[in-house]
Amino acid sequence: MGSDALRRLNRCRFFLKVTTLSDITTGDGNKITKSAWQGVQDITRPTHYVWPAQSSPPAADSEIWRSALQSTVCSNSRILRSQVGAWTDTNLTDHWMWYFSPSLERLYRHQPQGAPGTWSFYPRAPGRPSCNALMSFIHENSIHSNDVPHDLHPATIDLQGTRYKLTGYTTAPIRQEQETASLRPTLQQEIDLLDSSAKWALQNFSCIDNGETIARAIQDSTALAISDGSYKDSCGTASLVIERVNKVGRIRADNVVPSSPEDQSAYRSELSGLYGIVLAVSWPVRSMG
Repeated sequence: MGSDALRRLNRCRFFLKVTTLSDITTGDGNKITKSAWQGVQDITRPTHYVWPAQSSPPAADSEIWRSALQSTVCSNSRILRSQVGAWTDTNLTDHWMWYFSPSLERLYRHQPQGAPGTWSFYPRAPGRPSCNALMSFIHENSIHSNDVPHDLHPATIDLQGTRYKLTGYTTAPIRQEQETASLRPTLQQEIDLLDSSAKWALQNFSCIDNGETIARAIQDSTALAISDGSYKDSCGTASLVIERVNKVGRIRADNVVPSSPEDQSAYRSELSGLYGIVLAVSWPVRSMG
Protein backbone atom coordinates (compact mmCIF):
# COMPACT_ATOMS: atom_id res chain seq x y z
CA MET A 1 0.00 0.00 0.00
CA GLY A 2 1.45 3.35 -1.06
CA SER A 3 2.08 6.40 1.10
CA ASP A 4 -0.93 8.25 -0.36
CA ALA A 5 -3.28 5.41 0.64
CA LEU A 6 -1.78 5.35 4.12
CA ARG A 7 -2.39 9.07 4.51
CA ARG A 8 -6.01 8.57 3.49
CA LEU A 9 -6.40 5.72 5.96
CA ASN A 10 -4.96 7.88 8.71
CA ARG A 11 -7.45 10.65 7.92
CA CYS A 12 -10.26 8.13 8.35
CA ARG A 13 -8.75 6.89 11.61
CA PHE A 14 -8.42 10.40 13.01
CA PHE A 15 -11.98 11.25 12.02
CA LEU A 16 -13.35 8.08 13.65
CA LYS A 17 -11.03 8.47 16.69
CA VAL A 18 -9.67 4.93 16.39
CA THR A 19 -6.65 3.65 18.31
CA THR A 20 -7.23 -0.11 18.43
CA LEU A 21 -9.43 -2.63 16.64
CA SER A 22 -11.68 -2.84 19.71
CA ASP A 23 -12.57 0.84 19.20
CA ILE A 24 -14.58 -0.14 16.12
CA THR A 25 -15.77 -3.59 17.19
CA THR A 26 -19.21 -4.60 18.46
CA GLY A 27 -19.52 -5.57 22.12
CA ASP A 28 -19.44 -9.30 21.39
CA GLY A 29 -16.14 -8.88 19.53
CA ASN A 30 -17.40 -10.49 16.31
CA LYS A 31 -17.70 -7.69 13.76
CA ILE A 32 -16.86 -4.12 12.81
CA THR A 33 -19.56 -1.67 13.85
CA LYS A 34 -21.82 -0.37 11.13
CA SER A 35 -20.84 3.25 11.77
CA ALA A 36 -17.11 2.49 11.56
CA TRP A 37 -17.63 0.50 8.37
CA GLN A 38 -19.47 3.40 6.79
CA GLY A 39 -16.94 5.97 8.01
CA VAL A 40 -19.40 7.69 10.38
CA GLN A 41 -18.36 8.94 13.83
CA ASP A 42 -19.83 6.93 16.69
CA ILE A 43 -21.16 9.40 19.27
CA THR A 44 -22.28 6.59 21.59
CA ARG A 45 -18.72 5.75 22.63
CA PRO A 46 -16.46 7.72 24.97
CA THR A 47 -13.02 8.78 23.80
CA HIS A 48 -10.17 9.16 26.26
CA TYR A 49 -7.82 11.21 24.08
CA VAL A 50 -7.73 14.73 22.65
CA TRP A 51 -7.82 14.21 18.88
CA PRO A 52 -6.72 16.71 16.23
CA ALA A 53 -9.47 18.32 14.17
CA GLN A 54 -10.30 16.21 11.14
CA SER A 55 -13.15 16.85 8.72
CA SER A 56 -15.19 14.02 7.26
CA PRO A 57 -13.02 12.21 4.69
CA PRO A 58 -14.29 12.04 1.10
CA ALA A 59 -16.11 8.96 -0.16
CA ALA A 60 -12.97 7.74 -1.93
CA ASP A 61 -11.06 7.65 1.36
CA SER A 62 -13.88 5.76 3.07
CA GLU A 63 -13.77 3.18 0.29
CA ILE A 64 -10.05 2.68 0.87
CA TRP A 65 -10.78 2.36 4.59
CA ARG A 66 -13.31 -0.44 3.99
CA SER A 67 -10.97 -2.19 1.56
CA ALA A 68 -8.20 -2.10 4.15
CA LEU A 69 -10.47 -3.59 6.81
CA GLN A 70 -11.65 -6.26 4.38
CA SER A 71 -8.12 -7.27 3.40
CA THR A 72 -6.69 -7.33 6.92
CA VAL A 73 -9.22 -8.25 9.64
CA CYS A 74 -12.55 -9.10 7.97
CA SER A 75 -13.50 -12.38 6.33
CA ASN A 76 -16.96 -11.50 5.04
CA SER A 77 -18.23 -7.92 4.93
CA ARG A 78 -18.00 -6.67 8.55
CA ILE A 79 -17.43 -10.10 10.16
CA LEU A 80 -14.00 -10.41 11.79
CA ARG A 81 -11.71 -13.29 10.86
CA SER A 82 -10.89 -13.78 14.54
CA GLN A 83 -12.99 -12.61 17.46
CA VAL A 84 -11.26 -9.97 19.56
CA GLY A 85 -10.26 -10.98 23.09
CA ALA A 86 -12.19 -10.46 26.31
CA TRP A 87 -12.61 -7.00 27.80
CA THR A 88 -9.65 -6.25 30.05
CA ASP A 89 -10.90 -3.13 31.83
CA THR A 90 -11.65 -4.07 35.45
CA ASN A 91 -13.32 -0.75 36.31
CA LEU A 92 -15.74 -0.50 33.43
CA THR A 93 -18.25 1.85 35.03
CA ASP A 94 -15.64 4.61 35.02
CA HIS A 95 -14.79 4.24 31.35
CA TRP A 96 -17.84 2.81 29.60
CA MET A 97 -21.44 3.95 29.49
CA TRP A 98 -23.59 1.21 27.89
CA TYR A 99 -24.63 -2.04 29.56
CA PHE A 100 -27.24 -4.71 28.87
CA SER A 101 -29.17 -6.83 31.35
CA PRO A 102 -30.30 -10.11 29.69
CA SER A 103 -32.57 -11.02 32.62
CA LEU A 104 -34.55 -7.76 32.41
CA GLU A 105 -33.98 -7.11 28.69
CA ARG A 106 -33.04 -3.52 29.49
CA LEU A 107 -30.35 -1.23 28.15
CA TYR A 108 -28.54 0.70 30.92
CA ARG A 109 -26.54 3.89 30.56
CA HIS A 110 -23.98 5.04 33.11
CA GLN A 111 -22.67 8.60 33.30
CA PRO A 112 -18.92 8.25 33.97
CA GLN A 113 -18.28 12.01 34.12
CA GLY A 114 -20.23 14.97 35.40
CA ALA A 115 -22.82 12.91 37.30
CA PRO A 116 -21.05 10.09 39.18
CA GLY A 117 -23.17 7.10 40.09
CA THR A 118 -26.04 8.12 37.80
CA TRP A 119 -27.79 5.34 35.88
CA SER A 120 -30.66 5.37 33.41
CA PHE A 121 -32.31 2.41 31.73
CA TYR A 122 -34.31 2.00 28.53
CA PRO A 123 -37.07 -0.63 28.28
CA ARG A 124 -37.10 -2.84 25.24
CA ALA A 125 -39.14 -1.59 22.33
CA PRO A 126 -42.10 -3.79 21.32
CA GLY A 127 -41.69 -6.22 18.47
CA ARG A 128 -39.25 -8.96 17.52
CA PRO A 129 -35.55 -8.11 17.12
CA SER A 130 -34.39 -7.82 13.54
CA CYS A 131 -31.62 -9.87 11.95
CA ASN A 132 -29.32 -6.83 12.05
CA ALA A 133 -29.58 -6.14 15.78
CA LEU A 134 -30.36 -8.12 18.88
CA MET A 135 -32.93 -5.73 20.33
CA SER A 136 -34.00 -2.11 20.08
CA PHE A 137 -34.84 0.45 22.75
CA ILE A 138 -36.68 3.77 22.45
CA HIS A 139 -34.20 6.36 23.69
CA GLU A 140 -36.91 8.86 24.66
CA ASN A 141 -38.19 6.40 27.29
CA SER A 142 -35.18 6.61 29.65
CA ILE A 143 -35.87 6.04 33.35
CA HIS A 144 -33.44 7.20 36.04
CA SER A 145 -32.47 4.47 38.51
CA ASN A 146 -29.52 3.64 40.76
CA ASP A 147 -30.97 0.20 41.51
CA VAL A 148 -29.14 -1.79 38.85
CA PRO A 149 -29.21 -5.59 38.35
CA HIS A 150 -26.22 -7.86 38.90
CA ASP A 151 -26.12 -9.19 35.34
CA LEU A 152 -24.93 -6.03 33.58
CA HIS A 153 -22.84 -6.78 30.48
CA PRO A 154 -20.79 -4.07 28.72
CA ALA A 155 -22.53 -3.48 25.40
CA THR A 156 -22.35 -1.52 22.15
CA ILE A 157 -25.21 0.20 20.37
CA ASP A 158 -26.16 2.05 17.21
CA LEU A 159 -28.34 5.15 17.27
CA GLN A 160 -30.94 4.79 14.52
CA GLY A 161 -33.70 7.38 14.43
CA THR A 162 -35.61 7.28 17.71
CA ARG A 163 -34.13 3.97 18.79
CA TYR A 164 -30.96 2.50 20.22
CA LYS A 165 -30.05 -0.76 18.52
CA LEU A 166 -28.14 -3.26 20.64
CA THR A 167 -25.32 -4.55 18.44
CA GLY A 168 -23.54 -6.83 20.90
CA TYR A 169 -22.53 -7.42 24.49
CA THR A 170 -19.88 -9.36 26.39
CA THR A 171 -20.52 -12.84 27.73
CA ALA A 172 -19.03 -11.93 31.13
CA PRO A 173 -21.05 -9.52 33.31
CA ILE A 174 -19.49 -7.05 35.74
CA ARG A 175 -21.32 -8.72 38.62
CA GLN A 176 -18.26 -9.56 40.74
CA GLU A 177 -16.97 -5.99 40.60
CA GLN A 178 -20.36 -4.58 41.53
CA GLU A 179 -20.65 -6.93 44.50
CA THR A 180 -17.16 -6.02 45.68
CA ALA A 181 -17.94 -2.31 45.33
CA SER A 182 -21.18 -2.69 47.27
CA LEU A 183 -19.23 -4.12 50.23
CA ARG A 184 -17.01 -1.07 50.56
CA PRO A 185 -17.98 1.23 53.45
CA THR A 186 -19.11 4.71 52.57
CA LEU A 187 -17.07 7.73 53.63
CA GLN A 188 -19.63 8.54 56.32
CA GLN A 189 -19.36 4.98 57.65
CA GLU A 190 -15.57 5.32 57.70
CA ILE A 191 -15.89 8.55 59.70
CA ASP A 192 -18.36 6.96 62.11
CA LEU A 193 -15.78 4.25 62.84
CA LEU A 194 -13.02 6.75 63.65
CA ASP A 195 -11.69 6.98 67.16
CA SER A 196 -12.96 10.00 69.08
CA SER A 197 -9.43 11.40 68.98
CA ALA A 198 -9.88 11.97 65.23
CA LYS A 199 -13.65 12.03 64.61
CA TRP A 200 -13.91 15.59 65.94
CA ALA A 201 -12.12 16.90 62.82
CA LEU A 202 -14.93 15.91 60.41
CA GLN A 203 -18.19 17.06 61.96
CA ASN A 204 -21.18 18.00 59.74
CA PHE A 205 -19.54 15.96 56.96
CA SER A 206 -21.27 16.11 53.57
CA CYS A 207 -20.51 14.47 50.22
CA ILE A 208 -23.00 13.62 47.46
CA ASP A 209 -21.17 10.80 45.66
CA ASN A 210 -19.08 9.01 48.29
CA GLY A 211 -15.95 10.85 47.18
CA GLU A 212 -15.75 9.40 43.65
CA THR A 213 -15.43 12.80 41.98
CA ILE A 214 -12.76 13.99 44.40
CA ALA A 215 -10.89 10.67 44.05
CA ARG A 216 -10.65 11.24 40.30
CA ALA A 217 -9.63 14.85 40.88
CA ILE A 218 -6.82 13.73 43.21
CA GLN A 219 -5.63 11.22 40.63
CA ASP A 220 -5.78 13.90 37.91
CA SER A 221 -4.08 16.54 40.11
CA THR A 222 -7.10 18.83 39.77
CA ALA A 223 -8.38 18.73 43.37
CA LEU A 224 -8.51 21.89 45.49
CA ALA A 225 -8.59 21.94 49.32
CA ILE A 226 -9.26 24.96 51.54
CA SER A 227 -9.21 25.33 55.33
CA ASP A 228 -10.70 28.41 57.01
CA GLY A 229 -10.20 28.73 60.77
CA SER A 230 -11.54 31.24 63.28
CA TYR A 231 -10.77 32.14 66.89
CA LYS A 232 -12.98 34.10 69.28
CA ASP A 233 -13.57 34.16 73.03
CA SER A 234 -10.91 31.47 73.63
CA CYS A 235 -12.68 29.08 71.23
CA GLY A 236 -11.44 27.85 67.85
CA THR A 237 -13.43 26.44 64.93
CA ALA A 238 -12.70 25.54 61.32
CA SER A 239 -14.41 24.62 58.08
CA LEU A 240 -12.89 22.72 55.19
CA VAL A 241 -13.79 22.21 51.55
CA ILE A 242 -12.35 19.79 48.95
CA GLU A 243 -13.55 20.25 45.39
CA ARG A 244 -12.77 20.51 41.71
CA VAL A 245 -12.72 23.84 39.93
CA ASN A 246 -16.36 23.36 38.92
CA LYS A 247 -17.42 22.46 42.51
CA VAL A 248 -18.96 19.16 41.38
CA GLY A 249 -18.71 16.42 44.02
CA ARG A 250 -17.65 18.86 46.76
CA ILE A 251 -16.70 17.49 50.18
CA ARG A 252 -17.13 19.74 53.21
CA ALA A 253 -16.96 19.47 57.00
CA ASP A 254 -16.59 21.57 60.16
CA ASN A 255 -14.92 21.09 63.51
CA VAL A 256 -14.49 22.63 66.93
CA VAL A 257 -10.84 22.64 67.93
CA PRO A 258 -10.21 20.50 71.04
CA SER A 259 -7.88 22.27 73.44
CA SER A 260 -7.79 24.22 76.65
CA PRO A 261 -8.71 27.93 76.26
CA GLU A 262 -5.15 29.11 76.84
CA ASP A 263 -3.86 26.97 73.95
CA GLN A 264 -6.39 28.20 71.38
CA SER A 265 -5.38 30.54 68.53
CA ALA A 266 -6.33 31.36 64.94
CA TYR A 267 -3.30 29.37 63.75
CA ARG A 268 -4.41 26.30 65.67
CA SER A 269 -7.86 26.63 64.07
CA GLU A 270 -6.35 26.73 60.57
CA LEU A 271 -4.32 23.60 61.37
CA SER A 272 -7.41 21.77 62.63
CA GLY A 273 -9.05 22.35 59.24
CA LEU A 274 -5.93 21.06 57.48
CA TYR A 275 -5.99 17.99 59.69
CA GLY A 276 -9.61 17.36 58.64
CA ILE A 277 -8.56 17.62 54.98
CA VAL A 278 -5.80 15.04 55.50
CA LEU A 279 -8.30 12.66 57.10
CA ALA A 280 -10.88 13.18 54.33
CA VAL A 281 -8.54 12.61 51.38
CA SER A 282 -7.21 9.38 52.85
CA TRP A 283 -10.46 7.67 51.72
CA PRO A 284 -11.66 8.96 48.30
CA VAL A 285 -8.75 7.45 46.30
CA ARG A 286 -9.19 4.14 48.08
CA SER A 287 -12.95 4.20 47.44
CA MET A 288 -12.23 4.06 43.69
CA GLY A 289 -10.80 0.54 44.20
